[in-house]
Amino acid sequence: MTNWRRACVPDGTFFFTLATADRASILTTSLGRATLREVLVDRHLRWPFDVEAIVLMPDHLHALWQLPAGDADYSKRSGWLKKEFTRRWLARGGGELSVYGEIAGAL
Repeated sequence: MTNWRRACVPDGTFFFTLATADRASILTTSLGRATLREVLVDRHLRWPFDVEAIVLMPDHLHALWQLPAGDADYSKRSGWLKKEFTRRWLARGGGELSVYGEIAGAL
């Protein structure tokens, strides 16, 4: 069994890779980019952090985040970002994945 621990570095800089469910190519669509941008802008209202760099691919993104002084809880931020992106994506008519991994409704 793997024995790993999350880094706990207050005001640290962390590298993330976040992928879409079943690697669906939605992030570079017009709706995907607009939704992701809005969620990243709104993050300061809830869980502040600085985005130092981001690389957006159709089915995943890579990012460097700098957390505020005294704060090491990056997992709540990544969880909120994924949850909020999904909620807003679906509210705007973004398709859900079918049981076959295809997006319902043409994008």
